[in-house]
Amino acid sequence: MNFLLTLLFASTVSHAEDLEHLRAAHWENRVPNVVICNGSNIDTDLVERAIQSWEERGENIGSVTRKSCGSRLSPGEIGVYVTNDLRYDDSEGETIRNVYNNSDGSQSDRIHHARIYIRPQNIDSFILIEHELGHALGFDDTYDRASVMSKSGPIY
Repeated sequence: MNFLLTLLFASTVSHAEDLEHLRAAHWENRVPNVVICNGSNIDTDLVERAIQSWEERGENIGSVTRKSCGSRLSPGEIGVYVTNDLRYDDSEGETIRNVYNNSDGSQSDRIHHARIYIRPQNIDSFILIEHELGHALGFDDTYDRASVMSKSGPIY
């Protein structure tokens, strides 16, 4: 019984985590939709579970669809790609947030669209997809190992 209560408590804590101090950008006036791109063989249910986890933290995310994304995403889309072509050799996945420019030409904190890149060998990693989705939603990394946004990977 104690084990079940501990497991339930740990699950509640991970979803109730306060991440606002890690927010670097936000989706202005739109709910982002997730698009699994170019025939990527990522399981839709896995992506939907990661979305549910973020929704339990208070984030708003729209629908999940599959389509050929090409090189352009529409405003408000989070594209998910499977590729080995990442900027960092030791990365399991990466996310790039594309933001609007301010009137003075500087970058704003308003997200236009985002791209999540996952290596083929990591397409079944719920924790990685949940983490990269956090970046797409505007959150930065932390060194707190108990956080979903842990730079080293969460330990829950």
